[in-house]
Amino acid sequence: MKVILKDRAGKHLKALHYGDITIQPDQRLAKVGNNAIDLNRRQFQILCHFVANAESVVTRDNLIAALDKSEEMIDRTIDSHISHLRTKLRKAGLSGVQISPVYGLGYRLEKKL
Repeated sequence: MKVILKDRAGKHLKALHYGDITIQPDQRLAKVGNNAIDLNRRQFQILCHFVANAESVVTRDNLIAALDKSEEMIDRTIDSHISHLRTKLRKAGLSGVQISPVYGLGYRLEKKL
């Protein structure tokens, strides 16, 4: 994730897409369709990690390791950020894609069946 958010060559970073979600890391912009989503720093980082690893199981430990280390993170804090992220995505009109829990492991960004 750090590579996604860093611009080493001084060029614009490529946008990430999954379903109706578009992320422009260099502008710190996340959109559902044409609707911009107001995300805090953690929620933006988590969404970037999910989109970059779409369809894969992402454990809480993976997320904690991928986030910057400016503060101590625990499992329940991750769960809270994901809950708020889901709400914001839903309010922005996201359909067809969801962050699903994977019992005993973590979460997965996937297309709804």
